Amino acid sequence: QNISVVSDTVHSKRGNIYASSGEVVAQDSVTYDVICYLSESRVGINNTPAYVVDKVKTAQVLSDVTGGDYSEIYFNLTNNPKLYQTEIGVAGKNLSADQKAEIESYELPGIDFRVSYKRTYPEGENFAPYLIGFAQSNEDGKLVGKMGLEQYLNAELSGVDGSHTYQRDKNGYVLEGMFEEETAAVNGYDVYTTIDSSIQDALQISFDELADGHGDAWASVVDVETGKILAWGQDPGFDPNKLNITNYNNLGSNLAYEPG
Repeated sequence: QNISVVSDTVHSKRGNIYASSGEVVAQDSVTYDVICYLSESRVGINNTPAYVVDKVKTAQVLSDVTGGDYSEIYFNLTNNPKLYQTEIGVAGKNLSADQKAEIESYELPGIDFRVSYKRTYPEGENFAPYLIGFAQSNEDGKLVGKMGLEQYLNAELSGVDGSHTYQRDKNGYVLEGMFEEETAAVNGYDVYTTIDSSIQDALQISFDELADGHGDAWASVVDVETGKILAWGQDPGFDPNKLNITNYNNLGSNLAYEPG
């Protein structure tokens, strides 16, 4: 039973983060991770190979499509002949649907994909990245907040993972009538900020108009009657999609300023 019964984690969907008027500023995008089956015991109909047969060609195709290092990918495919399956490293994670389709077009045996998620920020550096923050996948493929609201509200945004437990045969196939049990994941809460997109845009333009060489700058716009933060900015900023960040200090919350 320990050999034939497998339990997989079903990741919950991370909640979106919105501007006050409903524009999405942080969301999950479906991506794909490459899995390579290596064991020659894995065969399909009429004993056709369902494992990587030509490791040189497979490594070359995966390198060309993902941009990963050929030597590293080939090493992962060949360094341990006893492995049943392997991944190809960072380059094989969070692939787009187009990359997945391109790899599939080569009809290479032994290549499969696991659905994964990447956090994306449609407004990039223009929507208060130091306030919104960013989230990244951990080793288990779970998105975890690393900065800003993504980190502070990580528990609320994350939800609760589920599980999928099932039985498979010696070749890894699930057949009709085998044991299967699933606990549904509970998706995370959406978060609505008080940031007004038009005011945030105006604040960002003011930063863009600053002359270079003036050092770090920070500003916020506050509704004096309610205390709601309508805009929040810092220069230089960063793009949470690219993580081209050099300063991790959120000046507006990490430093003390005299009002006025």
